[in-house]
Amino acid sequence: MGGRLPSIRHACETFDVSQTAYRYVPKRPDEDALIADWLMRLPTALQDWGFGLFFLHLRNVKGFGWNHKRVYRIYRELELNLRINILSKYSIVLSYFDDNNVKLSSRYVSIS
Repeated sequence: MGGRLPSIRHACETFDVSQTAYRYVPKRPDEDALIADWLMRLPTALQDWGFGLFFLHLRNVKGFGWNHKRVYRIYRELELNLRINILSKYSIVLSYFDDNNVKLSSRYVSIS
């Protein structure tokens, strides 16, 4: 062997790998940290929003052009997609009725 290395094209053809996949360099870690930072800031201020409103706020108000699938992947990794505890949901509803002086019959409210 003459000491020459095979070309990238020849090596990719041999192992059935596209040259694009060979040259691909991910750019995720820095931007993922930025997305996670923004997603952690928003729920503290806007607790009743779901993913859709978070994403639209980041896209339309803040001007970020991130893909919704990428943002949702990070949203799930941060476990922000978990449902609200049912007791806290009832306490929110009951506090609304108490604040607005609305009388509820005891048969409609049954929290044990």
